[in-house]
Amino acid sequence: MIQIVVVEDDVELQQSLCKRLNSVDDFECSHCFSGRRNAVSQIPELHPDVVLMDINLPDMSGVDCVATLMNQQPHLKILMFTAFENGKDVFAAFKADASGYIVKRHSFAELLEGIRDVLNGGAPMTPSIARKVVQSFRPTVTQVHQQELTKREEEVLALVAKGLQNKEVAGQLYISSETVRSEYRLGGCQIKILLSELIRRAAHRDTGVVHENIHVADRI
Repeated sequence: MIQIVVVEDDVELQQSLCKRLNSVDDFECSHCFSGRRNAVSQIPELHPDVVLMDINLPDMSGVDCVATLMNQQPHLKILMFTAFENGKDVFAAFKADASGYIVKRHSFAELLEGIRDVLNGGAPMTPSIARKVVQSFRPTVTQVHQQELTKREEEVLALVAKGLQNKEVAGQLYISSETVRSEYRLGGCQIKILLSELIRRAAHRDTGVVHENIHVADRI
């Protein structure tokens, strides 16, 4: 059984989400938290498979909560599940070591797919977020990581940049959706390439060094 913990300040949404997760055969929403204090103190003892994290919490940003939890449990898988999709939040969430970023306006089925992707080692993102991130990093990725990409991965990356979802990518490349998820890691494919660059740039910012005069959050 896949154990899921929800951190969400909207109690009505929290309970509704937990109920829907429990309706999935192999999922169990074991605990819900409305704020940072209880989440930070209890989640490390619960050892969940995945944590769904909102950004807008009453006593601390969800991003700060991610950073605190990841400091305590570096292997914890935290999937951002939020209404916020501006560049600063996306950048901050991945800098804090979030495993993925799903926007609430998307379907429950897409959330379930995102959870499974995280468990399989991927880093899922809502297509609109993936497109913004890929487009922001594309020139640098081409220069820095060109030798690390296979032809197929380059094709997947190009389609992700256009905002295509798994099934659409699979249709364009004449492969199965499962192949896209498991072998080429839609979400994981661009994350493995892009987030190392994102974190590197974050380190330059924290030390007061501006690298290439590119401000990622401003471009997303």
